[in-house]
Amino acid sequence: MAGQGEPWKNGLFRRWPGKESDMGIWIELGIFILVIAWALWQIHDVKKAQARTRAEKAREAAEQPPGPGDRAP
Repeated sequence: MAGQGEPWKNGLFRRWPGKESDMGIWIELGIFILVIAWALWQIHDVKKAQARTRAEKAREAAEQPPGPGDRAP
């Protein structure tokens, strides 16, 4: 019998006998997928913010009348 200080050996955390690490790999995979999804969401948000900034700058540039030093192409 395993010692009382080692619950993983007496089956307390085992889901299937002989496969102690099966549940851990699924937890790790789930966390990895969540991190990837979050990163893709952040990239999408950054691209939206950049497009919004470019549109605002273009609108501001179009609204400003040309100054005396500006030449039309």
